Amino acid sequence: MWSKAVLFLGFAVLMLVVAPPARGDEIEAGFRSLLLDLSSPNFTVRQRADQSLLKDARYLPHLRSVKSDDPELRKRVSKIIGSLEAIDFDVKLSKSMEKFSSAGLDLFVESMAANKNFRNDDRWQAGLQFALLIADHCAGRDKVAIAEGRLQTAPLFEQLNGMAGNSRYAKKEGLGLDTISASYVFASGGAKRVHLIDQTVIFISGDVESISQARSSVIVVDGSIAKIGLIANSVVVATGNVGYVAFAEQSGFCIRGRLNVIGSSRFCKFDAATFGQTIGASDSIFIDQVPLGVSGDRNAAVKRTRDMFVSVRFFDVSSFGIALREQQKEAELDRVDPQSDFRKAGFEAGDRIVSIGGIPINSPADFRLALRRAVADGAKQTRIGAIRRTKSFDALLEFTPQ
Repeated sequence: MWSKAVLFLGFAVLMLVVAPPARGDEIEAGFRSLLLDLSSPNFTVRQRADQSLLKDARYLPHLRSVKSDDPELRKRVSKIIGSLEAIDFDVKLSKSMEKFSSAGLDLFVESMAANKNFRNDDRWQAGLQFALLIADHCAGRDKVAIAEGRLQTAPLFEQLNGMAGNSRYAKKEGLGLDTISASYVFASGGAKRVHLIDQTVIFISGDVESISQARSSVIVVDGSIAKIGLIANSVVVATGNVGYVAFAEQSGFCIRGRLNVIGSSRFCKFDAATFGQTIGASDSIFIDQVPLGVSGDRNAAVKRTRDMFVSVRFFDVSSFGIALREQQKEAELDRVDPQSDFRKAGFEAGDRIVSIGGIPINSPADFRLALRRAVADGAKQTRIGAIRRTKSFDALLEFTPQ
């Protein structure tokens, strides 16, 4: 009798601490039952509830509304929210990728920069939405906020949505000593010393030598950035390394390679791929919304965030029905599928590629970049030089329309 009364009382308390979801929510009853199981002293019951909640992102608003005096229940709920947010982000990012480039983000950037026939309004809009999704990911707006340490991106969203359609341009030959403000830019060929990027969404294919200042911008670089002077209220995405950041404030970093040194930072957030790398030497540097002044081991205060590159695709030569021989310094074909464009052009496994469109090829990386550039330029064909055994030859590769 007493056990039934306690069980009923526990259920009644849970009813009170969960804010009522929208009327007619089909999963409300199931959620309440799972939440009750999640607080069970029985490990098997808790584990089953945990797995059930993780199967459906529609539980997110219900989970966020949970309030409880039980620290263990709060911890379990917080962990499930984090996992569901990561899954939800992956789904959104995958859908975003499908909208503008099934062949890969890097090929999309190259094509937007180099091929005017590729650029249309739908692709401009898709690129912008992708950039804003990344900014939202870095902000972590759905996570528990630390008032003075939160990455503030609401002004960034308003500015970018308001201006990015007004000044659009593409540069095939790369950026030089530029000041870029209130713009939406695609550039291939990398960048040298950029003075200022302000209120801008910019995609750059290639390495960047330096950015003196970046404010209220989303900067996506398919390559490495050697140096950033000052960055504020911005998001940086780099597929390579970032060498040195002098000062960063209210900014997010998603870096596929490594972030070497940050001189000083306030209220910044770093992607999971960056975690564990060398991030400055100052005790005042904290990661992922941790406010300044927290004592103790810096790394103890670090929370891992989601690695955005888990869901981002890049150009892959295998889409041409070929494979390069692994661990080779030279670009040697290891596989050529019978129906591929390369086989139709007369290439075989064992052929060593030495040029594409007149560009010398000295490595697999050279091969990938040159082939990607030929596709991005909108070329229907390109001439490829190769060596078979000891004999040199060249052939015209015609691209099958994708």
